[in-house]
Amino acid sequence: MLELILMRHGETESNTRMAYVGRTDVPLNPRGEKQVTRAAQHFMQENLDAIYVSPLKRTMQTARAILKYQDKPLIKKPELCERDFGIWDDLSYEEIQAQYPAEHDAWLADWANYQIPRGESAAEVYERNCRAVDEIVAEHPDGRVLVVTHLGCIRNMLAYLLGMGLPGTFRFTVRTAGICRVEIDEGQFAVLKSLNET
Repeated sequence: MLELILMRHGETESNTRMAYVGRTDVPLNPRGEKQVTRAAQHFMQENLDAIYVSPLKRTMQTARAILKYQDKPLIKKPELCERDFGIWDDLSYEEIQAQYPAEHDAWLADWANYQIPRGESAAEVYERNCRAVDEIVAEHPDGRVLVVTHLGCIRNMLAYLLGMGLPGTFRFTVRTAGICRVEIDEGQFAVLKSLNET
């Protein structure tokens, strides 16, 4: 049995603006730093077998807070990066509507497959995140593994592991520095054990 722990990074200034922040490499803000310091205490008594992390600043800062309690290397996995929002990156929904009305309407017409200029479609990032979690589960059929990543990635991985597909991604939300736990039996059957531990 594998316990897969999915943790979202702490708060950033982009989060406070409700921006679609993907590859813009923003750091945690002071509130985010406090969030991850507190959340890292969940791992005081845990015995982690591995820690995988998106290589962006906000996730690396979050993962480093956990190293106070865990003596494990951070395994950077680019497939765990947030969606590339291309020309929309670090813009709010209102800013996207105002600055890119044609692209916004095309996105609404086919949210799953519309590829944002210079960015990714929802389907592309879903497939990328699914490959990442498949690789992690194959490498660790049992034990306890932590993945420090982003909201969109956690939504994608939860929907995939629970057999809900891409439309199921909107059934979940995770607070900044929130922790989710999934048990995976023999690399096949997944059960959501907790959502939004903080």
